[in-house]
Amino acid sequence: MGGSSKLLQMVAVASACAVCLTACGGGDGDSTASSQPARETVSARSAPFAKYSGKGPAKLHLAEFGTEGSDSDRTEVEELIDAYLPAIGGGRWKSACRYLSANLMSQIDQIARRSKRPVKPTCAEILQALVESANARSHESLVTAPQGIASLRIKESPSGGFALFHGSDGEDHWMTVSRAGGTWGITSPTPEAFPSQG
Repeated sequence: MGGSSKLLQMVAVASACAVCLTACGGGDGDSTASSQPARETVSARSAPFAKYSGKGPAKLHLAEFGTEGSDSDRTEVEELIDAYLPAIGGGRWKSACRYLSANLMSQIDQIARRSKRPVKPTCAEILQALVESANARSHESLVTAPQGIASLRIKESPSGGFALFHGSDGEDHWMTVSRAGGTWGITSPTPEAFPSQG
């Protein structure tokens, strides 16, 4: 039982590190200026998130993070989330691992290598433990994104960002994603709901 608890703690710490390093710029100090003007595409679906701008804790500013993703990036991330959320909701952990970012997979691999178990835990086992632990803490059930994503806020270097969407539970949610080798992947294993503004 102690080994299982320690595994969950390691997963949570690794996930938090991966989220912060990927979406918020990492620690390399590299900033590449683009010769192209900033592209600000705002779809009708992103408008409801504007109510979170300019007040409250930092995560309420996600609607203003970086710049809006291109149509092709939005489409790829939308397809990614549309495949990933039903996979974890249905307990298809091995399938869900295919959608994880390179950064999160690297963290999961490190956790597996450090495990004291005779048979090292698989990505599917670690992802299941992480998702179930997050749900137990939040007391929320997993949601899907029936309308696709409302907005993809990205930072070009490193290529990380936030996908904002209206969940199947009627609440607004966000997930972090990152891009490596031209391919987007999931960085935060579960969606997080925006706090109520009531």
